[in-house]
Amino acid sequence: MKIDSDINFKTRLMNTFIVKLIVKRGVRMTEEGSIKSRMLQMADQSSAFRKIGSYFEVNWDKLLYISASEVAQNAGVSQGSVSRFCAELGYQGFAEFQKELRRQQYQEMTSVRRVQNLRGVSNEIQELLEEERNATDKLPHILASEDFKAVVNALVNSERVILVSARISATIVGILQYHLQKIRDNVISVTPGDALWDALEANRTEGCFILAVAFPRYPVALLKKLEALRKAGYKIGLLSDSVLCPAVEFSEYHLELPMARKSIFDSYSAPVLFINIMVMEVAKKIPGLEQRMEILEEINNREEIFYK
Repeated sequence: MKIDSDINFKTRLMNTFIVKLIVKRGVRMTEEGSIKSRMLQMADQSSAFRKIGSYFEVNWDKLLYISASEVAQNAGVSQGSVSRFCAELGYQGFAEFQKELRRQQYQEMTSVRRVQNLRGVSNEIQELLEEERNATDKLPHILASEDFKAVVNALVNSERVILVSARISATIVGILQYHLQKIRDNVISVTPGDALWDALEANRTEGCFILAVAFPRYPVALLKKLEALRKAGYKIGLLSDSVLCPAVEFSEYHLELPMARKSIFDSYSAPVLFINIMVMEVAKKIPGLEQRMEILEEINNREEIFYK
């Protein structure tokens, strides 16, 4: 019989998570039967709890990336019922529930675990493609947000733009920096180890905008730096994957970009597409851009930058 490793992972994660929830409530239940019994008890409390429990089980891998209101709508219950369900599990609300879930996910979803999950799955490519489509379909909602408009305006009007990132996020920033430098002046990128990294707090000037990019797994050095920059008075925009990103509390504007996670490594197709759209919107508002691009083309031709 073929083993669906993804289902096994979610079952194992859910059981581990439930144990922690039960322990947190001060109830000692370590056997699988006791765990199931506890869940059944919760389901019997109300039809709303039964709906929420069923939704959690079926959509376990989506719970990190949706809000309590979305859970309520999808499960056919009130948002208050979702909050009460999480409280019954021992948490102050759905947000705290998600934080514990994220911690559990990070413990389990290492690169080694992802390799193991690929084995025995016959349709992983189709699943990844479907996840990519779903991620892309979420972009219009983000592009219509007030935070998106604010970030675009900041990228247009700020005297200086500093892109802050680390590790895998820095690869995405490279694309953003390349394009922004084509259409405007005073755009730099800073990562841990750069000479400017340690001096950023001391170099704050009026009219400077920080755009940070922070995708999992979030580097501690980046989080500490953003906290320090916030305290120094910088205005910070953030591109990340979730409202649960630890860097959100240090940002004034936050754009939550969907990602595909069915592969051995996270896929950044949707974030890169978003960056392209964002640069396009910035370019529309840059005065004299056509003349600037003409000058750049003249330089390219004179220096024979590109093959002809």
